[in-house]
Amino acid sequence: MEPTKAVQFPLTISGDGEQKRCADLLCEVLAAHPGIVGLEMDRRAGTLSLRYLAEKISPVRVEGLARRLGLDVGPRFAECTF
Repeated sequence: MEPTKAVQFPLTISGDGEQKRCADLLCEVLAAHPGIVGLEMDRRAGTLSLRYLAEKISPVRVEGLARRLGLDVGPRFAECTF
């Protein structure tokens, strides 16, 4: 098995319904990206942790992808910021 690395991002999601859908969508898209092998959302701590294969995707690319998704999805939901 290839070694993985991890990166953590702040993630604030309050309430239910549409806000939960925002988080689910972020997780679904990130998990489907080649090189990302795991993710964990901790609503209490306000973080999203991603595990990735450094040989397949760079840390800069992981962060850029996550932030771009947050910026693209976040404005649709008032309580979902990334």
